[in-house]
Amino acid sequence: MSIKYKDKVVVIVEIEDIDKLNESKIKYETLENGNYYVVQQGRKRKRFNNEQVKQIKEDLDNGLSIRKCAEKWNTDTKLIMRIKNNEY
Repeated sequence: MSIKYKDKVVVIVEIEDIDKLNESKIKYETLENGNYYVVQQGRKRKRFNNEQVKQIKEDLDNGLSIRKCAEKWNTDTKLIMRIKNNEY
């Protein structure tokens, strides 16, 4: 198994093989120090609660454009349109 990190590809090694890495003077990083984070690839849709949906509709009713509303709520215009059309 491998993980892409920045411009590097990192491999996962069994704990039993750490001695082999040390003998070969191969650098490695343990994940015990918490100096990492895991990001799932793909894009998770943003979910708004009912109060936020109400606020978005109010923004649109007050003349805020679809694009500006999407920027304000950090989402895409398609989702704002779905909210506007009561499809969300």
